[in-house]
Amino acid sequence: MLVILLAAYAAGAQRIRVNPYGTGVFDDKVEAYRSPTSNFKGKVEGGFQWGAGLEYRLHKNFGVEFLYLRQDTKMPLEYYDEDIESTQQTNFDLALNYLLVGGVVSINPNKTIEPYAGFLAGMTLMRVDDPGENQAKHQRDTRFAWGLRGGVNFWVTKLVAIRLQSQLIVASRAVGGDIYFGSSANTNASTYSSIAQFGLGAGLAFKVGR
Repeated sequence: MLVILLAAYAAGAQRIRVNPYGTGVFDDKVEAYRSPTSNFKGKVEGGFQWGAGLEYRLHKNFGVEFLYLRQDTKMPLEYYDEDIESTQQTNFDLALNYLLVGGVVSINPNKTIEPYAGFLAGMTLMRVDDPGENQAKHQRDTRFAWGLRGGVNFWVTKLVAIRLQSQLIVASRAVGGDIYFGSSANTNASTYSSIAQFGLGAGLAFKVGR
């Protein structure tokens, strides 16, 4: 962040934008098969994702944004349990926290209609709760995340815009044996699957600095 601030100052680009987000994301199928004793299938349910970003405009056509996004959802899974040689089903509680940085390329910057697109990269901080048995069990993990997005800003004033956006965010190799099944479900499903969720959302953009 310090490097970005110094670069922005040196380039003479002094605009700062604050961007709150609200996005509806869709279900994603997750499954993996390694052997008869190491497999699972299910889905990460869609829902509401919220967050905010701080954007530094390095140039009138280009900016860098730091984002935090949060989603609380369910993950019903069917997996094979080697210990009792049967198929088990559990509806896990899943919390996804994304910490991302991305570039933003704008067309017609600061005009009334400002289309933009960009690439995201960072990490996913996950918490999984197993509601089964007598008490809930939870585990945490961190995975690499990346994404693509595009949208348009409609500037209703010189400082405030309505923001419409589509996005795809992928948490690489996020679902697998080490976190979800190693102790909470007591199985040996050591294969992995990524989480890839597409979303459509809206938000605001505020110019707050000079």
